Amino acid sequence: MIEKVVTDGIAFRSKLAPYELEIRELKIAGESIRGIASKMLERHALHVSHNAVASFMKTHDIGRKNFLDGIQETRKRELLKQLRAVWTHDSTSLEGNTLTLGDTMAVLEYGLTVKGKPLKDHQDIVSHAKGVDFVQALTGSNTLTVEDVFTLHRIVIGEDAYDIYRPVGAWKREDNGTYGVENGKSVYMPYAKADETAKLMKSWLVDFNRKLRKRARSQEEALEAYVGAHVSFVRIHPFFDGNGRMARLLANIPVLRAGFPPIVVPVEARLDYIRELWDYQRAVGAISLENGNLLPDAGRLANFRNLLRDWWRTIPTRRCAFRSLYIPNGRNIRRIPGRQVGIGCSGMSRTMTANTLAGQAGSQMSRSTPSTSIQLGTRCWNLLQTTMFILGLAFRILGDVTAGINRNFSRDAVGLAVQTGLDGISRRIFWVLTRFPLLKH
Repeated sequence: MIEKVVTDGIAFRSKLAPYELEIRELKIAGESIRGIASKMLERHALHVSHNAVASFMKTHDIGRKNFLDGIQETRKRELLKQLRAVWTHDSTSLEGNTLTLGDTMAVLEYGLTVKGKPLKDHQDIVSHAKGVDFVQALTGSNTLTVEDVFTLHRIVIGEDAYDIYRPVGAWKREDNGTYGVENGKSVYMPYAKADETAKLMKSWLVDFNRKLRKRARSQEEALEAYVGAHVSFVRIHPFFDGNGRMARLLANIPVLRAGFPPIVVPVEARLDYIRELWDYQRAVGAISLENGNLLPDAGRLANFRNLLRDWWRTIPTRRCAFRSLYIPNGRNIRRIPGRQVGIGCSGMSRTMTANTLAGQAGSQMSRSTPSTSIQLGTRCWNLLQTTMFILGLAFRILGDVTAGINRNFSRDAVGLAVQTGLDGISRRIFWVLTRFPLLKH
């Protein structure tokens, strides 16, 4: 016989506390509140009302909406494309990639190559974008495996192993390290030894999965999970190449799983980012099995946390012009209920900075403020920009035709001039269509 338990409001929340993780998993699986109440009765003989379950979930931030919830499906797809491009551009640029954000969009969306840019830069862009897709798929699981890490590395590097001592999708086989400058002298800082990497990464996965299953309830908890996973992974440096990109991708899994937008380190902050990691690692020393603490003296990372928090919340004015899902709200990032996201992004061909979705001060108007005039002014400005560009384009096309006539006047001038001019026109028009979203939409 099932014993009925009193379930009056707030007092009953402690009864559900032991089953918080289970309730979270049921919610992730799509179970309704009434369904969760039924499961509690069926599995644990807890006779609870759906109101008691709803109250418990609210106070424990269970079932918090994903940052993309409430957005129309077509706009959500466009937003994810831009998020992937911004994330890919900034992360690869930190490693020295020379493609701009506009170039990155052209490579990812249209499969174009950029004249004069290295082939490896193009490959790194495509590979990282696939890595972003794979990471988003991993957020549906509460466990990360070694094979998941190896698969992501194969995706990010984007090529098969070409050296037995520099394997792709396997732990490093040679010791590695990095150089820096201290007091005007070059200093070498070693990472974990190759023969200790497997055991250290086993400890890293245990710690990572513990935080992943716990699931961050707030922005600060998500930030802590990111910092711990990122810094400890960099200390180990388990691969011969791609460790920075891997760290920034893997560390965002608990952030995305908690429903927050990813933390993207802006390329403009490259020196600050590298300096913080260098200073911390120099202070705590190289990691080893003997002193296997993954994150010793975590207090030294306070400034790094503050920088990440600022990068997460701030969107500079040169960032893409589409509306953000989050705005700064005191100390927290707050979701705007029911607000649609504008996808217009007229500045995509310019270099853009910082985190796209972490916050955009001033970009979201209050509900009481009329926005029609602002939207009209923005559209007129975009139209003026496009018109001026097309006028300039016309003169460039005329130059192509003239050049064709001048070069080929002695050889069937008319036919060759027209052919050259049409070829120039097609190239210019295609360039406009790929660079100016105003003409595409």
